[in-house]
Amino acid sequence: MNYFLNYENNTVTVDTNRLVNAQATDVNDIVIAYGDSRDETLTASLDVWINEELSKIDLSGLTMDEARAAVFGEWDFLELTLNELDIDITDYPELRDPQNDLINEYFYE
Repeated sequence: MNYFLNYENNTVTVDTNRLVNAQATDVNDIVIAYGDSRDETLTASLDVWINEELSKIDLSGLTMDEARAAVFGEWDFLELTLNELDIDITDYPELRDPQNDLINEYFYE
């Protein structure tokens, strides 16, 4: 399922639909717009952003436990970014699937 980060009237939401009248952008632009309380309507693909961020992670040399601790700890770009937008990651557990997939694919394939 595709997820979008939508920004309108200084409110950020996560949804499976993008705002119809929104300008397409990236997650970083939405973080900036939210921080600046801009009067804009924006949407960004969370799936694209998550995959781009995950592609930067190198698990080589780590045990599975170390990889989990890093991906869901110090390298947890997803939770850190959503926190900046006042969104609780626990409301969207399915957004964690790509992080779990990264670890499982690395250690089991």
